Amino acid sequence: MKNKVLIIAVLLTFGCVVMAVLSGSKVSKTQEELNVERYNRMTAEEKLAQVMSKLNSLESEMAKKQDQVEHIQALFEQERVSAAELKSQMDKLLQTNQQLEAALKDAVPDEQPVLSQTPSEREP
Repeated sequence: MKNKVLIIAVLLTFGCVVMAVLSGSKVSKTQEELNVERYNRMTAEEKLAQVMSKLNSLESEMAKKQDQVEHIQALFEQERVSAAELKSQMDKLLQTNQQLEAALKDAVPDEQPVLSQTPSEREP
């Protein structure tokens, strides 16, 4: 009986040692997987931070460019309005010029141009 108890104790001890070794290797493997997962998460967070920083930078740059476009559009609109006003003034000046030329032709006789006459010829 003593031998049987000894054999059972040895077998139980051997079983416990095997379970401890297997559990230790499983814990070690799980710990390694956890470390890999932590590393992957850290790198993903760093990349996310970089992407967010770049996104903020690009959004800021886009806002500046949009402001520049709006400013250029405002200047273009001012130039268009100025050009329309200048054209209107030019049309008025051309019309006034034509009226003055017509009035001048009516005021000056056709036979004798005023500029070619001497002062003594102008007086009757």
